[in-house]
Parts: sequence; C-alpha cells; structure tokens
Amino acid sequence: MDLKKKEYALYKGEKLVMIGTLDEIAKAQGVKRRTILFYQSPAYLKRHEKSHIGNYKVLVKLD
Repeated sequence: MDLKKKEYALYKGEKLVMIGTLDEIAKAQGVKRRTILFYQSPAYLKRHEKSHIGNYKVLVKLD
C-alpha cells in the first residue's frame, strides 16, 4: 500500500488538529513529511511521555 493514500489524524494534546494524508498535514503544518511521521515514532512518544506536559503532537493512522 502507498503511504501517501492513507489518512492520519494529528492531535495536539487531546485536541484534534486535522485529518488528512501525510502530505496534506505536512503542508498545513508547514513542516516536512518526515517531521509528521516522526510524531508517531516510539522515540518521540517516549521523549514527551517523560516530560509530563501532555500537550505534544501525536499522529494516529486511521483505518
């Protein structure tokens, strides 16, 4: 399957920022596609879970 066609939801904290493809979300956020993909990586999530702030961006793949 092509990653460009899948839809994702971008959250900041518990607030839904937007739903779209990786390219759509990256363009709307003004960042590279790689940055958007990084928001769902284990390293990024682990880094922010330790901060206890809870207001960080998370990318969730929609089925």
